[in-house]
Amino acid sequence: MTGSALPRFATWFVVGAIVAVYAHAIYYMPIPHNDQFREIYYTLAFPPGKIFSNFLEAPGPVFRPGEWVMRYLIVYVFGPYPSSYNYFQILFVVLVGGLALYAISCRNWIDAGAAITAITFLFGHHAFPATIEGNNTFTNGLALLAMMAALPILQSKGGLSSQLLAIAMSVATVLTKEVGLVVPFTFIAAAILGFPGVRRWTALVLLVLTLAYLGFRFTTLPALLAETTAQGRAHTGSAYLANITASPIMIVTGEPYDGNWSEFVRRHFYPWRVIRIVLGLATVAIIFAAFCLRKAAAEAFPEDELVDWKWTLLLLGVVAASSAIAFHYTRHRFGGMALPVAYLVLYRSLRIVLWRLSSLDGRKWLRVTAGSLLFAFSLGWASRAADVFFALRYLGATTLVAWVEHYQDYRTNDGKHPESLPYLDSFYWAALELPWPTVQNDSSFVKKWLGERVMNR
Repeated sequence: MTGSALPRFATWFVVGAIVAVYAHAIYYMPIPHNDQFREIYYTLAFPPGKIFSNFLEAPGPVFRPGEWVMRYLIVYVFGPYPSSYNYFQILFVVLVGGLALYAISCRNWIDAGAAITAITFLFGHHAFPATIEGNNTFTNGLALLAMMAALPILQSKGGLSSQLLAIAMSVATVLTKEVGLVVPFTFIAAAILGFPGVRRWTALVLLVLTLAYLGFRFTTLPALLAETTAQGRAHTGSAYLANITASPIMIVTGEPYDGNWSEFVRRHFYPWRVIRIVLGLATVAIIFAAFCLRKAAAEAFPEDELVDWKWTLLLLGVVAASSAIAFHYTRHRFGGMALPVAYLVLYRSLRIVLWRLSSLDGRKWLRVTAGSLLFAFSLGWASRAADVFFALRYLGATTLVAWVEHYQDYRTNDGKHPESLPYLDSFYWAALELPWPTVQNDSSFVKKWLGERVMNR
């Protein structure tokens, strides 16, 4: 194996290992009743024509047709089984891993070290597992996947095929849910910032699409807000502003959860929580350091591999757009749309910082100190990626317990739709047939590490 192939193989191995353990946890995760059962039942029981023709009584398919198209594709590709949705979520993780590898290059061990750390950041960030909860893979997960696919388009030569792909992805994500607006926003912002991969006419088409959707959305928003009385959701201008302000900080550090600052000091500072906050702040510091080193790094890196004004402003813009989407309520998953751009910028930043450390002469103490901190930074994100596996496994156990304890309540609630009960029974038996996640056998160290509310990470 050649010298350049070994670092590449090490990076591929890390991605493969993370995807494999995540897929294992997802495969044994029962589908939650409240989040998906009703939509899955309609998909299994009715043809697409009947669903979309009945929009006056149930406008959901017309409001978000992309989600329903994906549901029918899942049934068509994987079969009409409860486990089909597990296969879909596993496919999502595999595609994210593949696109993550496609976005980087590993020519030496410095590249490999930067790539492995950035990959653990991508999979270990608190926004990533939030896209796998419930039916979030259809919305925030799809937007995350589209943003991963947007990275090579932004860096392309702006060919016709890449422009058509950018428009198609933007239409698909916007027609799925409003979080998809981050995708066309990214292409429009890239065109304004001078990225060669997005033509002006593409940005104009996407701008018209965005304005049309926003007009439709704000026209229907008052009725939606009137129907939405869930606790923790904003209904006033000051509450909207508070959510938008808290979201960027939550994207970086995971705090405050749900935008509630009053809970910040009340909750226990479990090890994973402290690590998450420190790693988020350290990530910002590394990106800032690489930006400051951009002129010196131009001697060793091509211009299109630096962390310059374009990429920095694009990252800030995507974070701001994701925060604006969270005006109604804040969740960890809203950071998922910004993860791909942050992933690529962090990878480039780590390469530049590692190069600068290797070029320091006569300052061994500085190289050792900075190298140790970067090593701890990498191990920290690796621990976060491992933590996600346990969080997904605990989510599966919690969902399974809910099926066992509340199954009769589920049947009672669905009694007004007796035709759906056979499907409900099949989902119940599918949950019972899955091997029970052995979370009760985890060591006390793991339980202490995770603490309460595991999916709050």
